[in-house]
Amino acid sequence: MDLRAEQLEQIGLYVRGNLGSWMREVTPDRDIEFRERFIRIEEELKTQRELMREGFVQVDKRFESMQHNTDKRFDDMQRSIRNGQWFIGLLVTFVMAASTAVQVLL
Repeated sequence: MDLRAEQLEQIGLYVRGNLGSWMREVTPDRDIEFRERFIRIEEELKTQRELMREGFVQVDKRFESMQHNTDKRFDDMQRSIRNGQWFIGLLVTFVMAASTAVQVLL
């Protein structure tokens, strides 16, 4: 079937003029389906956002715990160093006293 350009143009105008109403007639169920899908997607995104927020809170707590443990280990290490300094100081004092006593006795 050969159609002239004028006829094709007329058909095109007719289709363009009626397409919107045809789509509304055909897709009321699709609109409801799309709305339901959008709602499900929004709910899933909300759930994902909540899970991410909870995950970040857990990560923050973990970092705080690690920081606390690190601080505690450094405090213990400083305490050990101070105790070692006292021990070395007492040892040096004892050696000096013993050395002085030996020199006095000789």
